[in-house]
Amino acid sequence: MTDIKNHLIPHMGDVLLTKLTSSHIQTTEAKMLSSGLSKRSVLHAHRVLSQALKHAVEKGHIWRNPCDMVRAPRITRASIEVPNPETVVDILKKAKNTLHYPAFHLLTYTGARRGEICGLRWDDIDFQNKRISIKRSAVTIKGKGVVMFPPKTETGKRNLAIDSETVDVLRAHKGTQLVRSLELELPHSDSGYVFTDALGQPLDPYVLTNTWRRMMSSMNITGVRLHDLRHFHASLLFRSNTHPKLVQERLGHSTISITLDTYSHSIPSLQRDAADTFAREMHQIDSSPER
Repeated sequence: MTDIKNHLIPHMGDVLLTKLTSSHIQTTEAKMLSSGLSKRSVLHAHRVLSQALKHAVEKGHIWRNPCDMVRAPRITRASIEVPNPETVVDILKKAKNTLHYPAFHLLTYTGARRGEICGLRWDDIDFQNKRISIKRSAVTIKGKGVVMFPPKTETGKRNLAIDSETVDVLRAHKGTQLVRSLELELPHSDSGYVFTDALGQPLDPYVLTNTWRRMMSSMNITGVRLHDLRHFHASLLFRSNTHPKLVQERLGHSTISITLDTYSHSIPSLQRDAADTFAREMHQIDSSPER
């Protein structure tokens, strides 16, 4: 609705539905781009309009969808720079001296998103069976603070297996959180969230980002973002020959094609492994006794 109200109606809201042409749509989208909107935003608006016009066709209000004759903006996927394992290990060692080490560890070992980690509650953690449940994501909204939202897709709501070391890190963090809440003289509210501020309220995701940036600066490391821990998790799984479907499930992507499109071309070793595997198979066929 925001796209329709803010971008589509101002440019062509006075055009009769039966008079709407592909030219109107092309001109509108060109104006949106020239105003500074990203290609992604214009593409989203294009899809919203296309669906609305498709419905109009089905109802018999118009006989064809003019969006079908308009080429939507194409988004070029940015290449992903995955930090090398040695760098990540060094960063996590450094992070042990920070208050938010458990969050950084969990981001690395699960591939979850920053907001999903900040939205985690203690009752989402099954210590005995070593898994966590992603049920919500924390988002910072100006004027409202930290607000929880459910995952955008069904695949976003998921259970993630965790290893024994991560279980130990979370157990230790729970004990530290309890001790800290007793030591603080400030009024403390037990909200039940795993990662909290000094008052026990859900941690603002930007706090993790800012802490990470300061840590990178102190280590003279450039080009490694907090979100790159998610990319690192996925890339290490691929390099270990984990099935893409399992990687998709851990990341919470809506489709496996998103996972493959995102990572298959960004990990050169996958291409090398594919070439070596093919050559090895060909060699075995050529040397088979049956030939």
